[in-house]
This record gives sequence, C-alpha cells and structure tokens, in this order.
Amino acid sequence: KTFKQKNIIYFYAPQLQSIGNQAFCNCDNLFCVLGGKIRTIGSYVFQDCYNLSSLQCQNVENIGKYTLNNCGLKQLQIKNLLPSKSHISFFSSNSQLQLVDIGGITQIDGDDLTDCPNLKYIRFPDVQLVEGDLEHLKTIKASVDSSEYIRSLCKQDDIEEVDQLKKKLAELQFHAKPAFYYLNSDKLNFNNRIRGVVILNQQIIPDDAFEEQFLLNFVFCPNVEEVGTNCFINCYFLRRFLSKKLKIVREKGFYSCNALAEIDLSQVVTLESDAFNACFGLVNLQFDKIEALPENCFNCCSGLLQVVGRQIRQIEKKCFKSCKVPTVVTQMMGDCDEGDYKIRYGA
Repeated sequence: KTFKQKNIIYFYAPQLQSIGNQAFCNCDNLFCVLGGKIRTIGSYVFQDCYNLSSLQCQNVENIGKYTLNNCGLKQLQIKNLLPSKSHISFFSSNSQLQLVDIGGITQIDGDDLTDCPNLKYIRFPDVQLVEGDLEHLKTIKASVDSSEYIRSLCKQDDIEEVDQLKKKLAELQFHAKPAFYYLNSDKLNFNNRIRGVVILNQQIIPDDAFEEQFLLNFVFCPNVEEVGTNCFINCYFLRRFLSKKLKIVREKGFYSCNALAEIDLSQVVTLESDAFNACFGLVNLQFDKIEALPENCFNCCSGLLQVVGRQIRQIEKKCFKSCKVPTVVTQMMGDCDEGDYKIRYGA
C-alpha cells in the first residue's frame, strides 16, 4: 500500500523487481510505470488506476489477482508469465485495451476478455483452457502462433467490401459543411473506435456529439467556442482538448473524462454544473474571465491542486466536493478555508 491513492503521474524504477499488494491502488493520475526488471507484481497493485496507459511489464513472471483491473492500458505484453494452479482475473475492465500478448500461461479467465470491449488482437501461444465466457472470443483475432485451441475460438480474418467502406464515408456527417475528420480509426468503423478528432471550422460542438468514445485521446478544434451538454461524457481517455477560444462548457460537457490533463480555460465565461466532474487529470487551471463556479463543477477531480481566476467572486456549494482541498486564487474574495477548498487572495 506504499503509494495507495497518492497523486502520482509517473513512476520510474529501473532496478525494481517486486511490487507488493495494493502498492498503487486507486492512483487516479498514474499514467506511466517504467521498470524493465520487474518480475513479481502482487494483487490489486494497479486496480482502479484509471489513467494507467503505459506499463513496462514484459519480463513479469508472477502476477496477482485483479492487479490491472479498471486501468487504461492500450496493450498488455508479457513474455513468459508462469502458469498458476488456477486461472485468475488480472486485466478486466480495460476499455482502451486492444492487444494482449501473453506467453507461458496455460489458462485464462474469459471474463477478462469480455470486459475489454475494444480488444481486437490476442496472442496466447500456450493457453489450453479458457474458463468463463467464450462468446466474446468470436469477435477477436488470434495470432498465427497462438495455440490451436485459442485459434479455434477466435474470429477468422475478414475483408470489408469497398462498397461498404464508401457507404460509411458517405454517412460521415456533422453539420451542413463541416471540416471534420476522424483519425486513425479501424476500417472506418467509428463505433467507439475514434482516436483523434480535428474540427477546423466549427464554433459549437453539439450535445452528445462524442458520448462514450472510449478510445478518443485528443481533439484539435482551434475555433470551437462552446462544448454542448454531455458532449464528451465518459470519454475516459480524452487527454488533450486543444482550443484557445473556448468560452462555454455546458452541463456534463467533460463529465468523467478521467484522463483530461490539457485544456485552455483562459477565455471561458460560462461553466455549467458537472462540467468537469471526475476529471482526475486536471491539476492546475487558469481562468481569466469567469466569475462564478457552479455546483459539482469539479466534483471528484482528485488531482486538482489549484484554480487561478482573478475574477472569481462566487463558488457554489459542492463545487469541489471529493477533491483534495484545492486552492482557489482570486482578487475578488478574501482568504478563507471552506472545507472542500481554500481561497487565497492573489493576482
């Protein structure tokens, strides 16, 4: 439990060989772990590290139960994981996970695969038994050197017809004349597979536009001034929103964008309730024009340390509920301690 619930972003330990139980459990902001000599990882070690997208674990030989559940891993590669006496669940509920490559183990928990909805490719050269749900394997492709048992359960290669691709392109509409592109999507299948978005001419992104795009990592939209209600709700891995003209964020605009760490709020004049609820990656925010912060706006932003806004003169109750007592710096209010947050007079 060494670092449990700590506000850590990177962890680098080149000589580390063993990590004990729950060592990093609930480290919401942990993004990257580097340790090429790690051989043993205990149970629950990285459980609920929602932003953990990079883990150097290729040389791990022993791993405990539930240790990578509810993370943000994009791929999981382990050269030779020693077989255990019984199957254990250790990488369930990774919404961003697309590739799993694990050698050594002879049995796996099928529910781990089912709970990773975007998993596309697997390599299990030694697995001879999958316990639990097998149905999801029919949607996954196995490597040619996976065991015959695994290959018999998995999806066969298919090629999408050109006419189908053209139809999907024709259906890509936003408004009348959008300058709007999906980047790096797989076979033009946009169902929860968008990785990046470029919007050149739009000023408003409408309500629900990108709801639950689990793979979305960035949005480049230099002219966008308004983000609609529920616009990016549950885009767990949206890390960068790039617009210097943003003025309005409607209710739940970025709700539960757990990884959001880069966004320019200097021109914002209006925030609605729950606009940034559960955005764990926010640390230091700068407002130049906003005067009021609404209810639940930054609720559960566990990484938030400071909000600087010289014009802020009103903060609604529960604005910073379940945060770690951030400091609000403003010229419009005197020093005080409000329990959930502190106010400090400053430029």
